[in-house]
Amino acid sequence: MKIVQTTLLASSFLFVTYVVAPTRAVAGGWQCQAQWENAQQVGEQVDTSLSAAIAKSRKGLTCIDEVSALDVAVAGENDLFAGLMDPCLIEEVLDQELQDLHARTVNYVAQEADFLKTQYEIALARYERLVLQIQEDWAKGLIADDIAEQALYTLRVEAFEYLRQLGLDTIREDLEQAILELVDRGKDATQQNEAMQEFYEKVYTARLTASLAILQERVTAGKASKTDFWMVAEIVAALEHIKNFGTPYRCAQ
Repeated sequence: MKIVQTTLLASSFLFVTYVVAPTRAVAGGWQCQAQWENAQQVGEQVDTSLSAAIAKSRKGLTCIDEVSALDVAVAGENDLFAGLMDPCLIEEVLDQELQDLHARTVNYVAQEADFLKTQYEIALARYERLVLQIQEDWAKGLIADDIAEQALYTLRVEAFEYLRQLGLDTIREDLEQAILELVDRGKDATQQNEAMQEFYEKVYTARLTASLAILQERVTAGKASKTDFWMVAEIVAALEHIKNFGTPYRCAQ
């Protein structure tokens, strides 16, 4: 598929998925219909808790209860995906992010931007988990177009508001393009491993760009934490692992 074609495909996906979340096809997927509906419900709980925290932060109100509810909801979402291949880095990033957000909240220094950053990290976690599902489908000899559609849905515009505030306007579009190219190349089984490695290189390069920009913004504002430095170091390590092993995930080693 050429770049122009993938761009048009992305546009058609987004027209549908930003109106209503698509339903995961049951055939061949890692989840049955009941499991997928459960995942959607848990995801809605995460989004509701986060939206409530963002709304209160905009008013300058403390969000301790909302962050606690978000922590529980994210843990529930993590549990649903525990059976996927190598999910540990995804969970570790979310755990660090929520610990950092909780610390900022209890110390009354959490601001709207901090909650928007968490929204971005949650969106990326969902996106990467769907890529793991694509790998599972490929291993069964299946095509994963429907999972790509789900992945595009996770990249909703509002999840990238914080990055746009930092001047990073193209990361969302880059991630959309990356997964469309991945699925297109993956239709040829002989290209799947190479396509997956190149995909992860693109995604984690984008992640590093974002993490460095976030770190710089927070250092300048005098509000950087250990988590901000940890995130950059972890993504650099993931990129090195991708170069050597084709995946950012090191859990199985």
